[in-house]
Amino acid sequence: MNDEKQMDQNHLETITQLEKDKEKYEKQYKALYDRNTKEETELRKTFSKSHNIYKDIMAQYDNELKNHTRDNEKTQTEFEDTVHELNYMKEEYHMLLEEKRKRDTIATFMKKKQDQQNEKMDKLIRASEYIQAHWRGMLDRKIAEKARKKSKKKRGKKK
Repeated sequence: MNDEKQMDQNHLETITQLEKDKEKYEKQYKALYDRNTKEETELRKTFSKSHNIYKDIMAQYDNELKNHTRDNEKTQTEFEDTVHELNYMKEEYHMLLEEKRKRDTIATFMKKKQDQQNEKMDKLIRASEYIQAHWRGMLDRKIAEKARKKSKKKRGKKK
């Protein structure tokens, strides 16, 4: 029985020691749990603040991106309008060049015709001057011949 008592006593001591250890570990657990709970609460607060800052920054980024996109769309629209106007101006320019080319062609043709008409007119003027000069010469010769005949008659009568 001694052994049994000894075993019971050992058992009681072991149980007592285990209960002390258990209390000690429970206190350590509770201390760790409390400390971890506080750290977790602080980390959750920090996470919440960081998450809110992240949301704000992302919202700000999204707004900036929307503004840039809107500005890019405006710029693209202005660019397309400018290109359209430029193409329209090019078409007008080419039409005006074509009109100028046609006017120049017509002017060249008209100048050529005018030169031909001027040449014909000069030829006609020279011909009319030639005819007039010869006509006047013929008239002068007739008048001179009549005058000579009259003067011969007068001379013949005087004798």
